[in-house]
Amino acid sequence: MNLIPEYRSFSVAVEGVKAALERDGVAVVPGVISAESLPSLRNSMWETFETLTRDRLQRSDPTTFSVLSEYYPIHSMLYQHWGLGHAQYVWDIRGSAGVIDTFSKLWGTNDLITSFDGVSLHLPFEDTKKGFYRGNDWLHTDQRSSRNDLVSYQGAVNLYDVNAGDATTRVLTGSHVLHREYMQHFNIDTGSSDWHKMPKDAVEEHVNFFLERGCEKACVLANAGDIVLWDSRTMHQGVEAQKGRAQRNTRSVVYVCMVPRSTATPAAQRKRKQIFADKRMTTHLPQQAKLFPKMPRTYGGAPPSVGALPDPVLTQAARRLI
Repeated sequence: MNLIPEYRSFSVAVEGVKAALERDGVAVVPGVISAESLPSLRNSMWETFETLTRDRLQRSDPTTFSVLSEYYPIHSMLYQHWGLGHAQYVWDIRGSAGVIDTFSKLWGTNDLITSFDGVSLHLPFEDTKKGFYRGNDWLHTDQRSSRNDLVSYQGAVNLYDVNAGDATTRVLTGSHVLHREYMQHFNIDTGSSDWHKMPKDAVEEHVNFFLERGCEKACVLANAGDIVLWDSRTMHQGVEAQKGRAQRNTRSVVYVCMVPRSTATPAAQRKRKQIFADKRMTTHLPQQAKLFPKMPRTYGGAPPSVGALPDPVLTQAARRLI
C-alpha cells in the first residue's frame, strides 16, 4: 500500500504561531516538553494504561498490546473515558511551562483554564494486527455552524516522534477561514453542537469544496515534545498509521485546549471544579465544561475490567488551570 503523500512539517517558533494559525489553521510549536522530561512522561503513560488494564497490558510484551481494543478506543486510538483525562502524566503535560506559555502567547493572558480532554494511544499495528488506516476518513470541525469567529485553539502534545506513515493529525489547511461559507453552501445547521463531521456518503464532495478553494490535505509531522495546534474551525481528524511505513512506531498524544478564564461564566467555573473533583472528562472547550459520558458505547458488549487510577498530584501551575 502506498503511503498518503500528505505528510508535512508545520513547525514554527512560538513567537510566530499565531500568524501561522491565522494563515493555515494549523501549526506545530517544537519542544514544549523538554527532551529530559520525555522519558518519565512516557513511563507514567505506560504505568497509567497498565493500571487501567489491571496489568493485562505489558509494555515489554507486544503480544499484550491488542488488549487495548477492549477499552473501546474511538478510531482505534482515542480515549475519552475511564478517567484518563486526569492521569498523572496528563496533568504533568497540562501544567508544563512550555504548554502554558504557548497558550498564554496565543491569548495574551496568563489567566487560563484547561480542557479535561482525552488522550490518544496507538500502539504499533504491526504488533496488534489491527487499527491501521483503511481510508476511513472522518474530517470534522469542532465549532458550531452559527459561530464563525475564533473560539479556541486545540492542541495535541506528542510523546513520540511522528514520521511519514504514522498515526497523526490530518487537516485541510486554510479550511478555518471557509467555515461560514462551507456551512452555508451545504445548508448545515449544527444547532448547539460544536461538532460536525463530513457526511459519510458525500465526503469527496465536501472535501472538494475546500480543495477547489485552495485548501490542501496535510498529515502533520512532529517530534516528541512538540505540540500540534489547530483552530477549532479547521477541518481535521486523527488518521491511523499506514501499512508500508518505514518502521513501527507508537503514537501517544495528550489533547490540550486552554482559553482565558474570562470566557467562562461563574456557573461554568463552579461546574469545572466539581468535574475535576469527580475526575470526569470533557470536550475540548474549557469554558463550556460539557461532559463526556461516564462509559463509552459498548454496542451491547460487556464493559471491560478497569483498574482504578490514582489521583493526580498537581503543581500550583496545573491547579490554577482548573
